[in-house]
Amino acid sequence: MLDTIFLAEFLGIYMVIISAAFLLRKQNRDLLFKVYSHKETILVTGEIYSIIGLFLVLSNNFWTSTLSIIVAMLCWLILVRGLIRLFFPGIVIGMANKLKKSKALTTFFLVLDLLLGIIIAYLGFTA
Repeated sequence: MLDTIFLAEFLGIYMVIISAAFLLRKQNRDLLFKVYSHKETILVTGEIYSIIGLFLVLSNNFWTSTLSIIVAMLCWLILVRGLIRLFFPGIVIGMANKLKKSKALTTFFLVLDLLLGIIIAYLGFTA
């Protein structure tokens, strides 16, 4: 359970920091969209996400409490995110282009990520 609590704290704080950085600095969003226009970058980030996701899934695949279910789902989401980047980079580029054109949609997903990060971190720190 300590690993689950640590991962909830870590992933929650990470989500808050990253989403806040992209919400508060338009330059970060612009740079990210530029990076996501190259298949090579998508493939490399896919490898990184897949390695991290696989490690997280294998080390923390518990489904016994609400917190462990949330953390396990996040771990699986990271792995799936990496696999999608590896096998379908064109889809990732297409999604990035749609987000680039819609500031409201980009802001919505960043705020959602921020709120989820706050909730997950809170659950981890109060467990």
